[in-house]
Amino acid sequence: IVLYWLLNYAPIFLQIILFGVSLNIKIDFNINFGVYAIINLFVFPVYLLLVNAIYINKKMLSFTKGISCMLSVIILNIILILITHKIQTGYFIGDVPEGIYYLLIGIPTIIILIGMGIIYFLRKKFGN
Repeated sequence: IVLYWLLNYAPIFLQIILFGVSLNIKIDFNINFGVYAIINLFVFPVYLLLVNAIYINKKMLSFTKGISCMLSVIILNIILILITHKIQTGYFIGDVPEGIYYLLIGIPTIIILIGMGIIYFLRKKFGN
């Protein structure tokens, strides 16, 4: 189950590495905002769903524990973004509209809940 925790929190480790490189080395590490948004809004939640679906199908993880772990990754991601923004600019939110943070929480949460619902009903229907 240690592998599950490593796989589940891999997006956070990637964010820490990304932000650590841009803060410590003081390089101009620019990522296209569109690519960054797609990764945070769609790629990370789908990745988390795949990891959790594997462990749920092996019956090593319950649905509620999987959902709570995935949502904790989303919340930790937002906290990491806020802390990095505070270090870079001196403000937690500053010139970034609050709506962006709501989208970064809301869309992945909806994807995760819908995906887990689909997995739940597929397991129930096919008796897996």
